[in-house]
Amino acid sequence: MDYRSLITRKYCESFSDPRNKLNFFNPIESRLLKELEMWLGKTLPKDLREFYLQSDGAHDDWFCFNILSTSKLFEHNKSLREGAFEFNTNLNEALVFSLADGDYYFYQSIKEGWGEIYIWNAIDDDRSWVANTLEAWIVRS
Repeated sequence: MDYRSLITRKYCESFSDPRNKLNFFNPIESRLLKELEMWLGKTLPKDLREFYLQSDGAHDDWFCFNILSTSKLFEHNKSLREGAFEFNTNLNEALVFSLADGDYYFYQSIKEGWGEIYIWNAIDDDRSWVANTLEAWIVRS
């Protein structure tokens, strides 16, 4: 999957303001992904891993769309696991990869790896299913 093209195409359909630029970054090195996976204790979701090998994060200038860089992904997930937030929802078994307007988009951990994508609203501590793949999530964003 060419995630850069998919995101660019979807972005151009959704945000037409020329002042709001879409940003991609250099791909992450495989060894750095492996370090992140060692910290997580499991491999990244296949589609997210593939995305990071194309671009280490993506966002527009106004943050209407974003996928965290691997360093931000590590920081946010580490904070959640260390109890930096006091909510009823247990996000220890989640992999947060995007933040938007107080909402966290995450893959739910399952025994065999990672499941589908959910949104967690930190304001009312609620989670809802969003998509079954990163591609579907991008198309819906």
